Parts: sequence; structure tokens; C-alpha cells
Amino acid sequence: MNISELDFDLPEGLIARYPADERRLSRLLVVHAGDGLWQHQDFSDFPQYFEAGDLLVLNDTKVVPALLQMHKETGGNIEMLFLRAEGQVARCMLSGSRIRVGLELFSADNQGKVLLKEKLPRGEWLVELESGDWISFLNQHGCPPLPPYIRRMRGLDNDDEIQQSDFERYQTIWAKNNGSVAAPTASLHFDDEMMHQLSTAGVNIGYLSLHVGQGTFLPISCDTVE
Repeated sequence: MNISELDFDLPEGLIARYPADERRLSRLLVVHAGDGLWQHQDFSDFPQYFEAGDLLVLNDTKVVPALLQMHKETGGNIEMLFLRAEGQVARCMLSGSRIRVGLELFSADNQGKVLLKEKLPRGEWLVELESGDWISFLNQHGCPPLPPYIRRMRGLDNDDEIQQSDFERYQTIWAKNNGSVAAPTASLHFDDEMMHQLSTAGVNIGYLSLHVGQGTFLPISCDTVE
């Protein structure tokens, strides 16, 4: 299969810049496997497709505030997306000009500093944290890693690309284990009321941790998929 077969038109006007006012107000596409019937529903209808004794498995990964706006000592801005860490060294993706090994980057408040150690394939870098641990650093200086196209469209509307409400809404209500750099988006539609509905209907709830990595937004790097 050539990846061109996956191309389709997606007008930017159909992409929401913000989530629905309530999580359960999102839309739901129901596909009936038996007869191929498709139904357009509201996500609030989700519990009606479960019976007592069914098992619903949810991903309890937690999105870290992986998006960092850093700057060089000379003032040039560098956007950094944290991917994963081993001790003081993390894999990150960087966007900006004149990026080189040995460059020091500073957080917006100048209280955090990192050092660029090594350039890796596919736009990744090894970045060393000066002190402390990465999760604490991200919690202090980072923002929710909203998809770039949403941030770009907000900017075109003269809105702030990241807003305070994103810290809550770009996270599931059961998020527990740090590790994702993008949200498990289908899970963002659940609220406490829906979880109560499912529980009282006798639906069993199970959890696993599946961290969402950069593969969710990287382009396919070959023309054919075999």
C-alpha cells in the first residue's frame, strides 16, 4: 500500500480549537459490525452499548506538561518537546534556529537550565538537565503538549496558544501514571457522571498504562507500508 492512499481532505474549519463545554458533549460514531450500519450519536449515549458483566479497559497514563518554551542566552526562542528521560538526560524534539551541541537553554523565568548533549536521527536531541528531576522541571516550566495545528489555529485567532483550562481538559479524569506526551484522546470524553453510570450498570472497569509517545504525530517515513 502506498501512503498516498491514506490522503484525504480535512478542512481546518472543521477542527475544533477548543473542547466542548462538557466532556460528554463530544460526538460518537457507532459502527454495527453485523450489518455495517453507521450511526452518529453523542458520547453521552456511550453507556447504553454496555451490559452488566462487560469489561471496559481504560488507559491510566498521565500526560506530562511536555511542551517547553526555552530561550538561548542570546535571547533566541527554542521550542522543546520532552519525550522521555533516563536520569538527568532526556530525549527531546527541538524547533528553532542555530541549534547546536553544547548550547545552553533557559526556561522563561530563567530558573531552569538544560544543555544540548547530542543530535539524534529524526529531529531528536539528547538534553541534560542541570539539576533536579525532569518531572519536577516539567511541572514547573512546561505546558500541555497540545497538537501543533490546534495551537497554530488559536494563534491565527489572536488567542493564547496554551490556556489554563488546557491543564485540566487535556488529561483524563483518571490519569495516574506519568509518561505520555500526547493524550489518549478517546478517553478525554469521559466524566465522573458517566463513570458512575457505567459502574451502577454493573460494567467492570480495568486499567492499564500505555504511554503515548512521539509516534502518534510523527509522519510515516517511507512511501510504501508492507
